[in-house]
Amino acid sequence: MSTVSKDTYKHLEEYADSDFYEVESPHPNWHIALWHLLTAAEDQLRMLFSRMVPIDPVDIDANVDEMKYALRHCLSSFFLKALEQTSVPLPRNTIPECYIKATDLIKAGRDYNKLHRMFSSLHSQKSLLENNNEDYTVKYVYNLDPRYTALEVLKHSKPPEPDITTFAYLWLINYPDVPFVLHEIVKSTSRKETYRIHYKYNANRAVRLANELPQRERLIPDVFEFPWGNELDTQALINSLHVRCLYHILAVHLGAVQKNIQGGGDSSLLLVLPKKMLIRELEYLANIGRDKIKVFIDHLTFGNYTKTPDPALQPLFRTHSGKVMLPCLHTITCNTQRSLLSLFARVSPKKFDRQSSCFEKTMISKTVEVFKEKYLVTSNKHFTIGDKTEEIDILVADIETMSLLVIELRWMIQPGDPREVDNKINDSHKKVLQVKRKQDFVKQDVSSIVKIAFPEFHDQQSKSQWKVNAMVVLDGFAGHPSGIKKIPITTIDILFHGVRKLKTLSALYHWLESLVWLPQEGTHFELVTDVHTIRSEKIKRPGVTINSTPSQYCQYIENILNE
Repeated sequence: MSTVSKDTYKHLEEYADSDFYEVESPHPNWHIALWHLLTAAEDQLRMLFSRMVPIDPVDIDANVDEMKYALRHCLSSFFLKALEQTSVPLPRNTIPECYIKATDLIKAGRDYNKLHRMFSSLHSQKSLLENNNEDYTVKYVYNLDPRYTALEVLKHSKPPEPDITTFAYLWLINYPDVPFVLHEIVKSTSRKETYRIHYKYNANRAVRLANELPQRERLIPDVFEFPWGNELDTQALINSLHVRCLYHILAVHLGAVQKNIQGGGDSSLLLVLPKKMLIRELEYLANIGRDKIKVFIDHLTFGNYTKTPDPALQPLFRTHSGKVMLPCLHTITCNTQRSLLSLFARVSPKKFDRQSSCFEKTMISKTVEVFKEKYLVTSNKHFTIGDKTEEIDILVADIETMSLLVIELRWMIQPGDPREVDNKINDSHKKVLQVKRKQDFVKQDVSSIVKIAFPEFHDQQSKSQWKVNAMVVLDGFAGHPSGIKKIPITTIDILFHGVRKLKTLSALYHWLESLVWLPQEGTHFELVTDVHTIRSEKIKRPGVTINSTPSQYCQYIENILNE
């Protein structure tokens, strides 16, 4: 088997690009094509959430994510095709031929995304392409560990909590066993034309619907400022947008089911309304003023402020007539807090960077609170030994076992595309090198470090009796193999599981260093070989398929900690 040249896989990439961009658009006009693309995407998501198509719940998140990447590529292909931009009325009903083309385009976008990830890996030199005269095989050349890939998909062991998507999933199939306000919403619906569902939006019902929903975990620090306001304003805006979306989803789907409308009211799935009306509706729920809401909507409108728009970050679409097209299921399944941070970092990088330190401060504060229940702990302290000075994020001491733990923390926005993953891997590796340097620094004069860090503790022991360990803790990214023996990379949620359950700092470190907490092949994931076809060429690529839920993985962590 021989390694092929870069020119070879560049040609393969050109073929893949060409094949995808030749997939026929749903319609020659941009707005009609977009309307059908978003409608078809919403219908596919609706089929997942309402179980109209059989699917293992384990696979729903993966399918939702694939849809977001597919839409990004599909919209990019629209731009490259330079579709007609003239102002025309949006369709009243789906045009069957256009709907089928939109569905085909989404499927092509899903397939193209897998190839796009593969070629990104080749370009970044994380993998090589080998040829055995019959087909090609992707071979990773760096320390790839599929357990970290599985950990990313399994939400870093963050204990799952119900959110708006959980309730959408339950309510779409459990009618009539739902809160009374949903019965009122469904009762307000009516058939409009043959395949459309109509309803009159009621703000009071929206408030009552909001009262049935839990608040998602807050990712944004209190002191962070966006162009539209602070963290509280942002939470109010996110909640209001999501409630408006859920109201629409429930009204259309449940109303269509009750009235036995063929196609499930697919022509009404995409919420289309004047921008001013959307502002008024969000204002009633958020109560923060129209000016802030307008700025918020402008930033969430696809293509504003950026040359490389992403529908996961900007899920609202404008029309020539001043209306807004809002794919509601797509919107509520986005991690909107994470998306807003990513968007702000992209469109206003300097303003984002000026505030970025607040994320690690918050992370450090949470970590200190967990450790100080059992151990001596200090944070962000400078130490000087001879002519060297180091700042240590967190230093933890367990007096009983004479153990010190040097912790380097790194907060990250959860990565989206392959380039972002590569950047996070590089950042993690830098943190490993930093914490190794700081560990060596502490080992030079442990007693002095302990005396400075914990003046309340009078060390009467010799330097040799202290054990100094180190680790990197990430928030927002699952990580990758450390590359330095005895210095593990873990996530903040894994760390917290261990701190709360294990009795000593040494036990915590050895548990984390053992990597037994990582997802296990055969239990949480399986290794598979994905086969891609580009024209007549077959390319085999190693992959991972998940066969566990985040809840099941969290239970696994609890079980091994209790052993």
